[in-house]
Amino acid sequence: MEPYFNILESKGRLNKLGSKVVKLISKYSKKKLSKMSVLDIGCGNGFYEFALAPYFETIYGIDPSEKMLHNARKTNNIFEYKNIRFYSGSAENNPFVRKFDLILFSYSLHYTNDPLMSLERISKNIKDGGLLLILEPTKTFLPGGKYDKRGSDFDKEIYKKKLERLKETRKIVNKFIKTHNLLDKVYDNRIYSVLIRY
Repeated sequence: MEPYFNILESKGRLNKLGSKVVKLISKYSKKKLSKMSVLDIGCGNGFYEFALAPYFETIYGIDPSEKMLHNARKTNNIFEYKNIRFYSGSAENNPFVRKFDLILFSYSLHYTNDPLMSLERISKNIKDGGLLLILEPTKTFLPGGKYDKRGSDFDKEIYKKKLERLKETRKIVNKFIKTHNLLDKVYDNRIYSVLIRY
Protein backbone atom coordinates (compact mmCIF):
# COMPACT_ATOMS: atom_id res chain seq x y z
CA MET A 1 0.00 0.00 0.00
CA GLU A 2 1.40 3.39 -1.01
CA PRO A 3 1.29 6.46 1.24
CA TYR A 4 -1.97 8.38 0.84
CA PHE A 5 -0.04 11.53 0.00
CA ASN A 6 3.38 13.08 0.48
CA ILE A 7 3.53 14.18 4.13
CA LEU A 8 6.46 16.49 3.47
CA GLU A 9 4.28 18.49 1.08
CA SER A 10 1.45 18.66 3.64
CA LYS A 11 3.10 20.54 6.52
CA GLY A 12 0.27 23.09 6.74
CA ARG A 13 -2.30 20.32 7.06
CA LEU A 14 -0.03 18.54 9.52
CA ASN A 15 0.21 21.60 11.77
CA LYS A 16 -3.52 22.27 11.56
CA LEU A 17 -4.41 18.70 12.47
CA GLY A 18 -1.87 18.57 15.28
CA SER A 19 -3.20 21.74 16.91
CA LYS A 20 -6.79 20.51 16.55
CA VAL A 21 -6.12 17.19 18.31
CA VAL A 22 -3.95 18.93 20.92
CA LYS A 23 -6.74 21.38 21.72
CA LEU A 24 -9.20 18.52 22.23
CA ILE A 25 -6.87 16.39 24.35
CA SER A 26 -5.71 19.40 26.41
CA LYS A 27 -9.32 20.16 27.29
CA TYR A 28 -9.89 16.73 28.85
CA SER A 29 -6.51 15.34 29.87
CA LYS A 30 -5.56 15.19 33.54
CA LYS A 31 -1.86 15.20 32.57
CA LYS A 32 0.37 17.64 30.74
CA LEU A 33 0.66 16.59 27.11
CA SER A 34 4.45 16.75 27.34
CA LYS A 35 4.28 13.91 29.91
CA MET A 36 1.85 11.72 27.96
CA SER A 37 2.51 8.52 26.02
CA VAL A 38 0.47 7.85 22.87
CA LEU A 39 -0.26 4.67 20.90
CA ASP A 40 -1.67 5.09 17.39
CA ILE A 41 -3.40 1.97 16.06
CA GLY A 42 -3.15 1.72 12.27
CA CYS A 43 -0.62 4.54 11.94
CA GLY A 44 -0.15 4.05 8.20
CA ASN A 45 2.47 6.45 6.86
CA GLY A 46 2.78 8.22 10.25
CA PHE A 47 0.74 11.34 9.56
CA TYR A 48 -0.66 11.58 13.09
CA GLU A 49 2.72 10.80 14.64
CA PHE A 50 4.29 13.72 12.80
CA ALA A 51 1.35 16.00 13.62
CA LEU A 52 1.50 15.19 17.36
CA ALA A 53 5.23 14.67 17.99
CA PRO A 54 5.93 18.30 18.99
CA TYR A 55 3.38 18.08 21.81
CA PHE A 56 3.61 14.61 23.40
CA GLU A 57 6.39 12.84 25.28
CA THR A 58 6.34 9.60 23.27
CA ILE A 59 4.31 8.36 20.34
CA TYR A 60 4.23 4.75 19.18
CA GLY A 61 2.59 3.88 15.89
CA ILE A 62 1.64 0.35 14.90
CA ASP A 63 0.49 -0.88 11.52
CA PRO A 64 0.27 -4.32 9.84
CA SER A 65 1.73 -3.00 6.56
CA GLU A 66 5.53 -3.17 6.42
CA LYS A 67 5.45 -0.91 3.36
CA MET A 68 3.59 1.81 5.25
CA LEU A 69 5.94 1.46 8.24
CA HIS A 70 8.93 1.74 5.90
CA ASN A 71 7.49 4.97 4.46
CA ALA A 72 6.81 6.32 7.96
CA ARG A 73 10.36 5.57 9.14
CA LYS A 74 11.80 7.05 5.96
CA THR A 75 9.83 10.26 6.49
CA ASN A 76 10.98 10.44 10.10
CA ASN A 77 14.58 10.29 8.89
CA ILE A 78 13.82 13.74 7.46
CA PHE A 79 11.76 15.08 10.40
CA GLU A 80 14.19 13.53 12.92
CA TYR A 81 11.69 13.24 15.78
CA LYS A 82 13.32 11.31 18.63
CA ASN A 83 10.02 10.61 20.44
CA ILE A 84 8.40 8.54 17.66
CA ARG A 85 8.69 4.78 17.16
CA PHE A 86 6.99 2.58 14.55
CA TYR A 87 6.25 -1.12 15.04
CA SER A 88 4.50 -3.90 13.19
CA GLY A 89 1.12 -4.68 14.76
CA SER A 90 -2.60 -4.04 14.85
CA ALA A 91 -5.48 -3.85 17.30
CA GLU A 92 -5.83 -7.62 16.96
CA ASN A 93 -2.07 -8.21 17.22
CA ASN A 94 -0.82 -5.52 19.59
CA PRO A 95 2.89 -5.91 20.43
CA PHE A 96 2.59 -3.91 23.67
CA VAL A 97 1.77 -5.02 27.20
CA ARG A 98 2.44 -1.57 28.67
CA LYS A 99 -0.27 1.06 29.17
CA PHE A 100 -0.61 4.45 27.48
CA ASP A 101 -2.12 7.81 28.42
CA LEU A 102 -3.80 8.12 25.02
CA ILE A 103 -4.70 5.50 22.44
CA LEU A 104 -5.72 6.71 19.01
CA PHE A 105 -7.47 4.94 16.15
CA SER A 106 -6.54 7.28 13.28
CA TYR A 107 -9.03 6.36 10.54
CA SER A 108 -8.26 2.69 11.12
CA LEU A 109 -10.97 1.09 13.27
CA HIS A 110 -13.15 0.24 10.26
CA TYR A 111 -10.27 -1.80 8.81
CA THR A 112 -10.25 -4.21 11.76
CA ASN A 113 -11.94 -7.60 11.40
CA ASP A 114 -14.01 -7.06 14.54
CA PRO A 115 -14.18 -3.41 15.70
CA LEU A 116 -15.85 -4.24 19.03
CA MET A 117 -13.25 -6.88 19.91
CA SER A 118 -10.51 -4.48 18.83
CA LEU A 119 -11.85 -1.77 21.15
CA GLU A 120 -12.14 -4.20 24.05
CA ARG A 121 -8.63 -5.59 23.52
CA ILE A 122 -6.94 -2.24 23.17
CA SER A 123 -8.77 -0.88 26.24
CA LYS A 124 -6.46 -3.07 28.35
CA ASN A 125 -3.57 -0.83 27.25
CA ILE A 126 -5.11 2.43 28.49
CA LYS A 127 -4.04 3.80 31.88
CA ASP A 128 -6.61 4.67 34.53
CA GLY A 129 -7.82 8.15 33.64
CA GLY A 130 -6.35 7.72 30.15
CA LEU A 131 -8.09 8.60 26.91
CA LEU A 132 -9.24 6.75 23.79
CA LEU A 133 -9.71 8.85 20.64
CA ILE A 134 -11.45 7.26 17.66
CA LEU A 135 -11.31 9.14 14.35
CA GLU A 136 -13.09 7.82 11.27
CA PRO A 137 -13.94 9.36 7.90
CA THR A 138 -17.59 9.69 6.94
CA LYS A 139 -18.36 10.78 3.35
CA THR A 140 -15.46 13.00 2.33
CA PHE A 141 -12.04 11.55 1.61
CA LEU A 142 -8.65 12.88 0.59
CA PRO A 143 -8.38 14.08 -3.03
CA GLY A 144 -7.48 11.44 -5.59
CA GLY A 145 -7.95 7.70 -5.33
CA LYS A 146 -10.91 5.37 -5.51
CA TYR A 147 -12.95 7.17 -2.81
CA ASP A 148 -12.78 10.67 -4.35
CA LYS A 149 -15.82 11.23 -6.58
CA ARG A 150 -13.92 13.87 -8.54
CA GLY A 151 -10.89 11.64 -9.18
CA SER A 152 -10.21 9.54 -12.26
CA ASP A 153 -9.71 6.40 -10.10
CA PHE A 154 -13.11 6.74 -8.38
CA ASP A 155 -14.92 3.40 -8.09
CA LYS A 156 -18.61 3.70 -7.21
CA GLU A 157 -18.94 0.14 -5.88
CA ILE A 158 -15.82 0.33 -3.71
CA TYR A 159 -16.97 3.73 -2.42
CA LYS A 160 -20.41 2.30 -1.56
CA LYS A 161 -18.84 -0.65 0.31
CA LYS A 162 -16.56 1.75 2.19
CA LEU A 163 -19.54 3.85 3.32
CA GLU A 164 -21.38 0.71 4.47
CA ARG A 165 -18.36 -0.43 6.47
CA LEU A 166 -17.99 3.01 8.06
CA LYS A 167 -21.69 3.02 8.97
CA GLU A 168 -21.39 -0.42 10.61
CA THR A 169 -18.33 0.74 12.55
CA ARG A 170 -20.13 3.86 13.82
CA LYS A 171 -22.99 1.68 15.07
CA ILE A 172 -20.53 -0.48 16.98
CA VAL A 173 -18.76 2.56 18.46
CA ASN A 174 -22.10 4.16 19.43
CA LYS A 175 -23.01 0.97 21.28
CA PHE A 176 -19.55 0.80 22.89
CA ILE A 177 -19.65 4.37 24.23
CA LYS A 178 -22.92 3.73 26.09
CA THR A 179 -20.94 1.81 28.71
CA HIS A 180 -18.00 4.24 28.83
CA ASN A 181 -17.28 7.80 29.92
CA LEU A 182 -17.90 9.81 26.72
CA LEU A 183 -16.20 13.20 26.76
CA ASP A 184 -16.64 14.47 23.21
CA LYS A 185 -18.33 13.39 19.98
CA VAL A 186 -18.41 14.93 16.49
CA TYR A 187 -20.20 13.61 13.42
CA ASP A 188 -20.38 15.55 10.15
CA ASN A 189 -19.64 15.04 6.44
CA ARG A 190 -15.90 14.83 7.06
CA ILE A 191 -15.31 13.11 10.38
CA TYR A 192 -16.72 10.88 13.07
CA SER A 193 -14.76 11.55 16.26
CA VAL A 194 -15.25 10.06 19.73
CA LEU A 195 -13.21 10.74 22.88
CA ILE A 196 -13.59 8.44 25.91
CA ARG A 197 -11.98 8.53 29.36
CA TYR A 198 -11.05 5.33 31.23
